[in-house]
Amino acid sequence: MTTVKEVLSVDSIYIKLKPVNVVKGKWDGDIEVTMICPDQVGLDEEGKTMLSNVGSMMAASLVLYEEHEYIKELAEDVVYGQETSEYMLEPPVKPTVESVTGNVIKLNFTR
Repeated sequence: MTTVKEVLSVDSIYIKLKPVNVVKGKWDGDIEVTMICPDQVGLDEEGKTMLSNVGSMMAASLVLYEEHEYIKELAEDVVYGQETSEYMLEPPVKPTVESVTGNVIKLNFTR
């Protein structure tokens, strides 16, 4: 098993997304966003500030998604590649109906 310490390096800045309000494995969607910037990141103060600003804007995008549905949809288009036909993430699977027998419907979830 790979540990977090083995994966993270001191020459990078990280954004941590922590789910909050988790009860018995159920999550209500609320998250805590934290930026982690090791002292050894290798950037001068101006570089750290610039990267910190980018991280802050990324965190602010979550608020914009909640307040403006169309911004969230634009971001989803980028993530799922609807504008460019290239995917940052795997596209959502759209199942196809393989057969219907009585009240049993057999779906195929393969790509």
